[in-house]
Amino acid sequence: MSEPESLVDEIVGDIPSNNTADTSENVLVDESPDGLKVSIRTYKQIETAKAALEHAGIDQVVWEPERVRINSYQVTLGAKSTDSGKPEKRQMIAISVVCKRRFRDSIVDAIDELAKRVHKRSYKLPAIRKRKQKADASTLVVGLVDNHFGKLCWGPEVGSNYDLKLAAELYARAIRSSVEHCKAGNITKAILPIGNDFLHVDNRMLQTEQGTPQDFDGRFQKMLQVAEEAIVSAVSELRAVCPVECIHVPGNHDRTTSMLLARCVHWAFHGDKHVTVDTSPCPVKVRQFGECMLLFAHGDGPKIKHLIEMMPVKWADEWARSKRCREILTGHLHQEKRIERIGTHEEAGVKARILPSLSGTDWWHFTSGYSLSQKATQNLLYSHDYGMTAIYSESAEQLLS
Repeated sequence: MSEPESLVDEIVGDIPSNNTADTSENVLVDESPDGLKVSIRTYKQIETAKAALEHAGIDQVVWEPERVRINSYQVTLGAKSTDSGKPEKRQMIAISVVCKRRFRDSIVDAIDELAKRVHKRSYKLPAIRKRKQKADASTLVVGLVDNHFGKLCWGPEVGSNYDLKLAAELYARAIRSSVEHCKAGNITKAILPIGNDFLHVDNRMLQTEQGTPQDFDGRFQKMLQVAEEAIVSAVSELRAVCPVECIHVPGNHDRTTSMLLARCVHWAFHGDKHVTVDTSPCPVKVRQFGECMLLFAHGDGPKIKHLIEMMPVKWADEWARSKRCREILTGHLHQEKRIERIGTHEEAGVKARILPSLSGTDWWHFTSGYSLSQKATQNLLYSHDYGMTAIYSESAEQLLS
């Protein structure tokens, strides 16, 4: 047998059986939240888990064998079941394979294959005139975080409604507002985070990555379709007025599904010099331009005080080049907040901004007392020479009016 010893649970060969043994070939597949179990009984000589999964038609991009048990035994076929018309003894193989979902790298591969098929473009993006660089350039951060596409909030229960349709409408209107701000100012680039709980659930069981069930609107596939259309449309609109940099910042609700969206955007605009997409696996992204250094994180991982301590050590070059403005931008808490900590020198201060959210308050947050934060979005303007110069904040009510 060529299967690694650490994988094979038990191999038993040539176990005699009586004449009443079941001689039929079959394949049974049992999928559960904990994994996948494949049971095979066949005359075919299968000696590895890989061959067994191929025989059963299991997608090995998604499933990885964890334990294998192989039994080999003799059965007697009746005269009516043989070509010779006489009873014959045959060797039968019984295989049990327990599988688990593969780790991140395999998920990325599967997502890329899906995204490539979806975005084999039959359309051509409109040409954009060459933009003249001006003095006092600025970067606009589109502070759309915690959109929770797919969240369901029922007004009679929690005081206000929120569903997939409303999430898409609010997001589209917020993007149009960002586009207007880009037109009005000397914006040389817009930074658009992808993730930060853009999606409400992370799997078809309508749960977060940690398995927490959610109040959900519609179907999982519909959520992905609506969210993909929203994010691709957003990038297209922003691209028309300035270069766009998309950065994947996974949230605790959409750690895998937001990666799918980011890879879809990557392939949708693959080769377009006006759009860049950062899908690197690090959940924390740092951008440095002019005298500014921005750190993007969801807010559920390292605490802000730890991120502040990490900045001059892990990103020493960016820190040295950004004496005017150093900020941390997170979401997660669905409320606006700013924390400031001054270092040894005044110019070494770090501001940590917790951005607000447009998403509604679901039953759990309402009963837990987290229902008082204003539903809003922010666009943050950073001068390359002078740092933060403006925050454009709009409430959900303003956007819908």
